[in-house]
Amino acid sequence: CNQQTATSITVFVAIGWLRHQLMPSLSTLSRMIHSRI
Repeated sequence: CNQQTATSITVFVAIGWLRHQLMPSLSTLSRMIHSRI
């Protein structure tokens, strides 16, 4: 397996997992930011 491919797959999975984990926090944060503006 290519090292570059393995790294990109790992990064892609990590970003997807982080996005899944942080989605409620991000929505709450964006709501706070929008209410502030």
